[in-house]
Order: sequence, then C-alpha cells, then structure tokens
Amino acid sequence: MKNYTYRQNNKSLLSKGFVSMLTPLSNIVPAGLPANYLSIVSHLSVYIALYISYANNQLANLGFVIIPVLLLVHVITDKLDGIQARATKTESALGEFMDHYFEVFNQGVLVLIVWNLFGIKHDWMVLLVLVVLVLLKMTRFYEQYKANMLVKGAFGAFEIKLLMITVLLLCNSESVYSSINAMEIQGVLLVEWILLLVAAGGILSCVLTIIRVPHLTYGYWMFLGFLLLVSGLSFYSLDSLLAGVIILFYGGVYIGKLLMAQLIDGVERSPGLFAPIILAISFFTEYLHATDIFFILFIYLLVNILLLIIKTFRALKAEWHWVNPDLPENTHAD
Repeated sequence: MKNYTYRQNNKSLLSKGFVSMLTPLSNIVPAGLPANYLSIVSHLSVYIALYISYANNQLANLGFVIIPVLLLVHVITDKLDGIQARATKTESALGEFMDHYFEVFNQGVLVLIVWNLFGIKHDWMVLLVLVVLVLLKMTRFYEQYKANMLVKGAFGAFEIKLLMITVLLLCNSESVYSSINAMEIQGVLLVEWILLLVAAGGILSCVLTIIRVPHLTYGYWMFLGFLLLVSGLSFYSLDSLLAGVIILFYGGVYIGKLLMAQLIDGVERSPGLFAPIILAISFFTEYLHATDIFFILFIYLLVNILLLIIKTFRALKAEWHWVNPDLPENTHAD
C-alpha cells in the first residue's frame, strides 16, 4: 500500500471563505467524532434531496425549501469532514476515497434533481452534462494519479452547488419559478442554457487539465473513446433517464479504478469493455430489448462499483475509526 499524502491546489473562489465561516461550528464538533461520519451525512443528504425532488408535487412545492436545506447540510458537512480530519490528525486514504468517489455520484444526483424540478425539454443537454461531469472527474483524478496533486478550478462544483441552493430558494416564489420555466432564448429554456454553460465550462477545464498532465497513457484515451461510445449508444438505445444512469455508472467504475491506483497500489487499470460491447451488439443486431440492455448493464456496473468499494475498504480498513483516538485537549484550536 502506498504511503498516504494528500496534496491539493484549491483555486475555488468561495471555498476558503466558506470554510472560515464554519470555524465556530467546527469548534463544537466533538473531537471523538470521526470525520467519515460527517462524510456519510453529507452523501445521504443528497439522496434524500433526490427523493424529495420526485415527491415535490405531493409536497405542495415544499421541496423548494427542503431540498436547499438538505443541500446546505451537504456542503457544510462536506467541508466539516475535512476540518475534523485535520483537527484530529485522522486524515486518511479511506477518508479521501469516501469523499471523492461518492462525490462523483452525488454530482450526478444533483443533475437529476434539476431535471426533476424544472421543465427541461431537451434531454440530450442533461446527458451532455453527465458525460462532461464524468470526463472532468476522471481527468482530474487522472492528473492526481500522475502528478500526486488534485487541482480544483476557480468556479467548480462547490460554487455550482451554492448557486443551485440560491436558485432553489428563490423558486419558493411562484412568479420566479414560473419565469425560470417559461423564459426561452432561441427556443432554449434558461435552465437549459445554464446546463450548456456548465458543460462548456467542464469541457474547458478538461482541456486545461489534459495540457497539465505529464504523461497521458493509452488508458485515458481508451476511456474517453469508450465513454463517448457508451454515451452515444445509450442515448440511442435507452430512455434518457436510463441512459444517464448507465453513463454515470460506467464512468464511476473507471474513476474508482483510478482512485484505487492513487490511494492503494499505484496500478493503472484499463476501462471496462463489457458495456460498450453489449451496447454495440444491441445496436447492430437489435437482439436485445432496451429494458434487457439496461438491466444487464445496470447490474453489471453496480456489482463492479460495489466490488471496488469493498476492495478499497478492505485494503484501508485499518484507517476506519468508530471513535477517534484520544488526542491532546484543545484539538480544534490548533
């Protein structure tokens, strides 16, 4: 197992100021509380928000209050887990894996929440954002694997989350929500333009990251080609929502492999061939029904994701703490 060191170049416009605002709150977090518990709360809050987004009509649009609160809990606990880990000297590869790997799926869920709450007419725009999200995450973790440095951009996921929270709170006003859903520019809704801007920004970040990476091997380009193939064939063969799930899960498997290489054994692994092969066979032969394709790929990719998580936890199990080890007093003041 590799010796663990976490190196980060965080250029975020708002992250440092937000962390400073959390200092009073971090001081009341018990020193014995493991940072990984805060990570779990952060992740779960996003999935509860997803459920609320599906039930928003039954909640008389209370989702526009509940979901922003849950997302605020998400961003606060996401920052608190790092503060807690540093304060209690419990930073670990396992903590990084829990934070970074599950965040890939968290961000996909945020895209689905937007899809549920707003009247998006062009489904391909949502799928484009998911493809760019997966590619950007993979490219940044690939750079971290090669250069041992995770670089975060000036306007990234954190800023987008705060913008999303703000917009959802404003949507408590029926007039604001109606205006956002009705406003069109060149036949494209305002929300869709925002999605396109997010996708364009993600593509630019990918290009800039690729330029920085010291040595791109065949694995990166192979994954890029397979991701585009899986995305295109999924969009053609499946319902848009199902295609989005497959895109996110396919990218999640390879990103998990990259994190295992970065955090555990240093071994670069190839992207999976099963998904593109199944989709290609279905495209050319039409032998499988769309529902069959989805369930085959969903089960296969889910099993691979679970195996990656289990293997990582097994390799790093010594870093899991039910309660933090005893430390000197005034830990949070250090």
